[in-house]
Amino acid sequence: MQFTSIEQAYAFYQSYAKLAGFSIRKGGEVYSGGIIETKYFVCSKEGHKPLCIDDNSKSKKQFKKGTGDY
Repeated sequence: MQFTSIEQAYAFYQSYAKLAGFSIRKGGEVYSGGIIETKYFVCSKEGHKPLCIDDNSKSKKQFKKGTGDY
């Protein structure tokens, strides 16, 4: 799919993500000759470090990515 601007593409994917029940953010980009050739829009949770929370015993518990324990 091609768009005339990054903002137009972002609005399109933001609408799709909202309908599908998640949110997105702007990711990296690939340049070719000083022009953005590819722009990535990723899930808002993509690339974040695993959560660490305090449990009742005051020790840290680290959740593993993909376990569904959030």
